[in-house]
Amino acid sequence: MACFSSPRVRCRQTAEPIAAALGCRLEVEADLREIDFGRWEGKDFAAIEAMDPDLVQLWRDDPQGFCFPEGEAWPAFYRRVQQVMDRLLVQHTGTLVIVSHGGVIRAALCALLRLDPKSAFFAFAIPPASLVAIEQSHGWSRLVALERPAWHTATWKTAKDGGG
Repeated sequence: MACFSSPRVRCRQTAEPIAAALGCRLEVEADLREIDFGRWEGKDFAAIEAMDPDLVQLWRDDPQGFCFPEGEAWPAFYRRVQQVMDRLLVQHTGTLVIVSHGGVIRAALCALLRLDPKSAFFAFAIPPASLVAIEQSHGWSRLVALERPAWHTATWKTAKDGGG
């Protein structure tokens, strides 16, 4: 078993107790970081729309062809995630535990399940603290679990039912 984390503090804080409970050393992997949102990093969407309305429209029109201002281009991000997944799968046999970000997880799902990211990337809702399990056998990958944390499920049910 091997445990990996994005270098972001929130990921390491989540991954450290998991690795300890599993008895494996946590390895920080830079390529598991989220896409670089550039000057949009840390801003809420309303602020981004006010600051860069034309760029927001370009992003909406072609999210997979977009390069975040002063940040990372989506094609480079997707290649990075594909490459790190390929490398980790070659270097390690058995179970891999990876703690990362929603965008990285969606990109990894597309790459591992051989899905077209243009149509499948936004099909996966990955809220914080989700659990995604992929099983690999004979060169094929299979999604065996995509579980939302209990707090997210309760919030979704409340909103769906017209409450809070």
